[in-house]
Amino acid sequence: MFTSLLTYLLTWGRLEVLEEERLAENADRLGKVLREELSKLPKDIVTTVRGKGLLNAIVINSSTLCYVTLRFLFTISAVLTG
Repeated sequence: MFTSLLTYLLTWGRLEVLEEERLAENADRLGKVLREELSKLPKDIVTTVRGKGLLNAIVINSSTLCYVTLRFLFTISAVLTG
């Protein structure tokens, strides 16, 4: 009984944090910004950008993979640092 009650209270506290901090809305907003910035990469290198919230994916042209990896890492660091 006590374990179930404790689990319930801990879960309820986490749900309150999700709502109060608006984590879902913030993840959606930041994900859109990230996808917009990734979409600015050259289309011959990054062929597709997709995702939802902060779960995102890009499709990279395999013939330019080495170059893209370095440029992508630089771009991501610039986006995240502002």
